[in-house]
Amino acid sequence: MIVDPAQSLLDLSTTLRDRGAEGALSSSPEWAAEARAVLQALAASGHEFTADDITARAGLPPSPNAAGTILLNGLKERLIVNVGWSSSTRVPAHRRRIGVYRGASS
Repeated sequence: MIVDPAQSLLDLSTTLRDRGAEGALSSSPEWAAEARAVLQALAASGHEFTADDITARAGLPPSPNAAGTILLNGLKERLIVNVGWSSSTRVPAHRRRIGVYRGASS
């Protein structure tokens, strides 16, 4: 990859994050479509939710970063907003900190 020296480190990190996010979803477009539909339903519900709620309904993602990518896209599209933090309820996640979201229009 060629890096533009005029690009700030913040811009570069955003570019690299977005490229990685695209790759996380490209391995399973079927899962991505299902997770996107789940995200839209959760956002419309008016209730708070986490990535654990998405994976509980759409299944485990093919890539460890895929659920986060679905949420990142929802944030970028202003479909959802972050309202706080919680601990994951998934045993393999060892109660790691995860975002809590709700629909932006809720």
